[in-house]
Parts: sequence; structure tokens; C-alpha cells
Amino acid sequence: MAAAWQHRQERVETGHDISLGDAIETYIESSEAILSPATIRGYHIAKKRIEKYGFDVYHVSVLGTKNLQRMVNMMAREYSPKTVRNTYALVTATFRFYAVPEVKGINLPRQPVRRYNVPTDADVRRLLDACAGTDFEIAVMLAAFGGLRRSEIVALTSDDLNGDVLHIHAAVVKGSDHEYHEKGTKTRSSDRFVKLPAFIVERLDGIEGRFYPYPAEGITKRFETLRKRVGVNCTFHGLRHYAASKLHAVGIPDQYLLGRFGWSTDYALKTIYRNELDDVAKAMQDKANDAFCDVFFRANATENATDL
Repeated sequence: MAAAWQHRQERVETGHDISLGDAIETYIESSEAILSPATIRGYHIAKKRIEKYGFDVYHVSVLGTKNLQRMVNMMAREYSPKTVRNTYALVTATFRFYAVPEVKGINLPRQPVRRYNVPTDADVRRLLDACAGTDFEIAVMLAAFGGLRRSEIVALTSDDLNGDVLHIHAAVVKGSDHEYHEKGTKTRSSDRFVKLPAFIVERLDGIEGRFYPYPAEGITKRFETLRKRVGVNCTFHGLRHYAASKLHAVGIPDQYLLGRFGWSTDYALKTIYRNELDDVAKAMQDKANDAFCDVFFRANATENATDL
């Protein structure tokens, strides 16, 4: 009996005789000290999706390609490709934690190419005019001209501003307990120093403590109300897109953009944030057409002069 018990324990420890639900729960518990509260919260939500379809009771030893593909197919009928991929990523992370051999051949839903609505200069001006003099103006300015994430904005205090240089080193996120927790920035490269325009420094002058002392979710709700009132079609995070796109459009080098926005690689810059601002794109198209017209009409004038 002792030998049999020991054998069962060894199999559990190596991940070959444990249900997927229990394995995920153990993996989450082991990660709480090193992952952000928001990530842990996302893991718990993903675990509930797996439970919804009954795959949490399967032992990991029998969760081969067929069963995992069934799970992915079932989720794909109800959830977005990104959600399905994130949920499956939790399964693969759990497998690695338990040293379970990688299951290959799983077809995940393809993510569609996203088209972000990037506000124009005029849109940003309308938003600022509509919230001028309110505490929300600070949040809009920091996103549109500082390129900050909302979780970074709500973590900022007056101690983080030295002259016109803002030190971004913290974020406030919601954990699995539905409470807000302050943590380090999203990535190591997100801990950065940003030199602010003079008009933002002037707006922040005299404020003690947090610059925007409200939860991040409140930013989303207030912005939704604001943008509908002024007729602008974008999310609050779209202001960060605007900041990156604007600087790219005026010729700021990519390496500088990586540092200012806190990216460790240029992946986000190339795949998400290098959006063409509609007004800038139109101006560039007009400039290109003007160049072609100049060549065309100059050539015609030359030919007519030759004929004469």
C-alpha cells in the first residue's frame, strides 16, 4: 500500500495523474507571487471557460490532440480568437509546469487583422475642449501626449514628476479578488522616464498625491461618455495609439518611440501602433499626387514646346 501510494504521488508530481482543473489551480497558486494580479485574474477567468465545457475533469494524461482540439473548437464558436488563444496558452503553460510532453497539431483560430480607430488631431482637440478644467483632462493629456496606459496614469503621484520629466514605474490593476493593487509596470522596459510638454507640466503643477485618484475602470467609463458627446470614435487606449502614430508620422525614430512608450521590441510598434493618422495619410496622398501631376504636366509642356 505504501509503495502504491508513493507511486501515485510521483505520478501527480510529474503531472501524469491529475485533472486539468487541479493542475491549472496548482499552477495559478504557484504563480501568484511572480505574476501580476491582472494576469492571475485572467487565469481564473480562463479556468472557468475550461470548466464550462467540462474539460477540467480530464486527466492531463488523456488530454491529447483530439480532446484539446475539441475544446478549442467548442470555445471558438462562442469566444473571440484572442480569448481562445489565451485560454489555450494557460493549458500549455500548465503542461510545461508539470513537464507534460507538448501536444502538437492543435489548430487555433486565426486572429483577424485589427483596424484601430486612431483619433485625428481635430478629434483630440475636441476631446480636450470638452473636458477642459476637469480632473479628467489630466488623464486625456497623459494618454494623448504622454502615451501612457490607463493603469500607469492612475498610479502616478506628484513624487514621480521631477521638473518636466515623469518617471513611470508603477501600475494599478484589478486582481482576482476584484480589488485594485499597485504593482510594477507591465514589462521591465515600461519602467521609463518621459519628458512632458510644458502645457502638461503646467496642468499638473500644484497637485499633491495622485494626479488622477480614481480607478482605471472609471477612466474607460468616463471616456466612453466623453467621446460619444463630442462624436469621436475611438477607445481611451486609442489615445496612446494616436500618440505613437503622431510621433511616427512626424519622423521620430523608432528607437526613440520604443523608449518613450515602454516597449522592449518593435513588435507592437510595427503590428499595432504604426497606424496612419487619417488626416496625415490624406496629406501624404495629396503630396504624392502633386508630385506625379508636376511630372505629367511638365512633360506635356516640354513636348508641346518641341512641336512648336
